[in-house]
Amino acid sequence: MPQQNIYPINQEIDFLFVSYGGGHIRALLPVAEKLKSDGYRVFIFALTTALHEVIKTNIPFFSYKDLPHSKNGESLMYGKKLSAEIENNGVVDINETIAYLGINFIDLVIQYGKKEAKKLWDEKGRQNFYPINTMNDVLNQLQPRFLISTNSPRSEKAAIIAAKNAKITSICLCDLLIIPESKWIKDKNFADYLFVINDQVKNMLIKLGRPEKDIFVTGNPAFDSIYDPDNILKANQYKKSINLDSSKKIILYASSPEPKFHPFNGKVGDEELPDKIEKILRDYAKDNKDIVLILRRHPSQNQNVKICERVVKSDLDTSFNVIVHVPDLIIQAASTIGMQAYLANKLLINIDCSVFNEDTPYTKMGIGVGVNALEDLSKTIDKVLNSNSEVSVEAKSYTKALTNVIEKIKEIIKSI
Repeated sequence: MPQQNIYPINQEIDFLFVSYGGGHIRALLPVAEKLKSDGYRVFIFALTTALHEVIKTNIPFFSYKDLPHSKNGESLMYGKKLSAEIENNGVVDINETIAYLGINFIDLVIQYGKKEAKKLWDEKGRQNFYPINTMNDVLNQLQPRFLISTNSPRSEKAAIIAAKNAKITSICLCDLLIIPESKWIKDKNFADYLFVINDQVKNMLIKLGRPEKDIFVTGNPAFDSIYDPDNILKANQYKKSINLDSSKKIILYASSPEPKFHPFNGKVGDEELPDKIEKILRDYAKDNKDIVLILRRHPSQNQNVKICERVVKSDLDTSFNVIVHVPDLIIQAASTIGMQAYLANKLLINIDCSVFNEDTPYTKMGIGVGVNALEDLSKTIDKVLNSNSEVSVEAKSYTKALTNVIEKIKEIIKSI
């Protein structure tokens, strides 16, 4: 049975995992599950949309609303006020949203004062959150032996810095290419150990000044199960469950949110980009009777997807490592999905007008076909689907990232 969320004060913890949702928690969950099965005491601090994944496991966890900070009257006041200013898409429980916003805003106030905190919120919303004081409190209270997180900013970054402050050994599992994140990951005071996806990322960090002894090439455990026979079987079953006509071409659009501003470089984004892409694809499916469109929105996006003839919704309960085997073509904008499509040997179109394009330059790397202007998307789909060319990749049919990560963790344990 799934564990109930509980703030584990006065409990011994070997490994505390801190993670947002999406690709971050999917990279860490296999690691947490394996360590727990090996007898280690594991807890997860599940941030916002990570709850959707964590609650389905048997791993003990807690979230922002379980923190003592969430009971603070001022925190509740700010949380309710700020939550009324943003769209509630129903993915995250409103009480969780209130706790997250309130605690993070109070942390901004501690750092900058009320006037500046309000200005930072008005400028970039939660993109300006960095709850270092909160994470210092949490780690000083819980005192885990190890902290493991990924390369996401805000809460994850603050947790790793707080671990350093508390002299807790920390590991950052870097899920993808970490181009923007390298600005702080290169600092030898950020995390004791870095687990990276490939040699290119390792070499980049070394050139930026990170000591080689801190970096291990492990791969990303989120990708290990792409070629599991069970996932391929489930993909075939999924096709049958939604009555997909085998004579039709299947397009999957895996959308992700686009911010008003890039969180690191301040570049202006188009918050309506995902909706614009979806509209073009819906029109394309309407005009092409041999096309079926599957829409899969990011966990943080509104899940009320309008379905109609030859347009279906992919629910988030079905792993993407299953869904990736369903379509002929995958369309995405600067997300983990691009790498998963590559590893699964799928035709791929990258929307290269995303504010995050420079962070995940798949097209420049020779992975997929890029679209720089949305008006070119439909003709690019025609070209890709009608090219009759095979997908040329060097993807392995089996990866061992989880094994690599666990082996390195156990080496670290022995060395301390």
